[in-house]
Amino acid sequence: MKKMDIDDFIADPSDLETKIKGTTLKCYYYMLLKNKPVGVREIQKSLGLSSPSVAAHHLNKLSEFGLIMKTPDNKYVITTHVKIGFLKFFVRIFDRYLPRYFLYTGFFLGLFLAYLIFSLFNYNRLFDRIITIIVLSISFLISALETYIILKESERFRE
Repeated sequence: MKKMDIDDFIADPSDLETKIKGTTLKCYYYMLLKNKPVGVREIQKSLGLSSPSVAAHHLNKLSEFGLIMKTPDNKYVITTHVKIGFLKFFVRIFDRYLPRYFLYTGFFLGLFLAYLIFSLFNYNRLFDRIITIIVLSISFLISALETYIILKESERFRE
């Protein structure tokens, strides 16, 4: 059987997405969150799989696609980061995965607070300032809601 590589899927990323889903994607997600080498039994216990051989099957599947590799001490490490499934909605910052909308939420919150503080010291054109504060508030709330939804979805996926 030919070992598959991530380069085989560059032309059509959706093909990789159809091959890595369900428990295999959960294994990949778990490894991303751990960000350190993991063993077969750790995967089995953490994901509630029935046996170590089931965990090994999913890890071997990820290994066939070149996403992870086995270390000499029989642990697995991630070699390639891909955004498949719900991972498309996350960004990697300093080896942490945050919902993409989290950045927007922080931006709008910072802008809202800065504008609010600025408005406290300047009463000219009060109506314009109130409209701006309302728009920034709505922008912040929408991005915060989207962040919350993505975090809830990722929690459901971890179960």
